[in-house]
Amino acid sequence: MKNQLLAEKLTPLSTPLVADAALRLEIPFTIAPSGITPVAPGSRAAGRVLPAKHFGSVDLLRQIGFPIWSYGSCPSGPQWLRRVMILIPVPLDPLPWQIAIDPRDDSALRCARFGDFEVQNSDVAFADDNGCVFLAATSAEEVLAAARTIWGSERRQAEAIKAGETLHTQLRFAEYLEKRSADPSYTLRQHLRKSGGAIEE
Repeated sequence: MKNQLLAEKLTPLSTPLVADAALRLEIPFTIAPSGITPVAPGSRAAGRVLPAKHFGSVDLLRQIGFPIWSYGSCPSGPQWLRRVMILIPVPLDPLPWQIAIDPRDDSALRCARFGDFEVQNSDVAFADDNGCVFLAATSAEEVLAAARTIWGSERRQAEAIKAGETLHTQLRFAEYLEKRSADPSYTLRQHLRKSGGAIEE
């Protein structure tokens, strides 16, 4: 699926909905560690993973609206560059960092590490203010279709609440309590499946 189409399909959705859909379908996915947020609040992105490593200021990237998710910034910048510039005297033209950089790792454009897992260029990413979700590109269309179904169920429940019908009534919770008292093994999950109130399944 092309990046533009992925972005269009994600438009009304959120990353929690994508994660819920993957759970429902039992499709493997990973989530970026807690704390990773967009550099520009309100940013959204969907598309094929293109790993890259960036060292330096995010000011320009923020100005042009480049979608980046990060733990945050470090005003001192990449320390290894400063040490290299001190140890290796070079003229200011060309700039020191054009000469004194580490060689690119073979995997730099193929995979990227997030916490204890890696994402590959065969994965897709979905990102918003909630965080980032990664899954195999081959599963993207199926997961997005399920996410839209979940989104529709949530919207219908929300509209019914606005119209005065409580979630308690919609989910027939009194009926659940009655069945639960007669059969302690009867779970809320079973009840929601039976009553049509299950969202993430």
